[in-house]
Amino acid sequence: AGVFIELIAAVALIIFLAAHITRGPSTALTETYGLGSGQSLGYFGAFLTASLASAYVMYGFDTASSLGEESHNPGRNAPRAILRALIASFLIGAFILLFALLSVPDLKA
Repeated sequence: AGVFIELIAAVALIIFLAAHITRGPSTALTETYGLGSGQSLGYFGAFLTASLASAYVMYGFDTASSLGEESHNPGRNAPRAILRALIASFLIGAFILLFALLSVPDLKA
């Protein structure tokens, strides 16, 4: 039930962000605003922060493989469940990030 509630909340967040889009993807995805020159580590600091966030998302999928032995036909169902979970987290995370970028009123602020 917990995973189902998290999925519903993530989809609700995507819908909320999509309803508040203020710009098109061409400006939000291609504008660099100075290549990170004003930051202490430049883009490397943002890369480190993003890598920690993505590591958090990918953590815990090994639990599905250890719980797979409790299911019917674990050799077939456990890998499929892991792949479905990875694909779902990638797509939901990508949509949240994209719509969050598109709904920010001022990216320079």
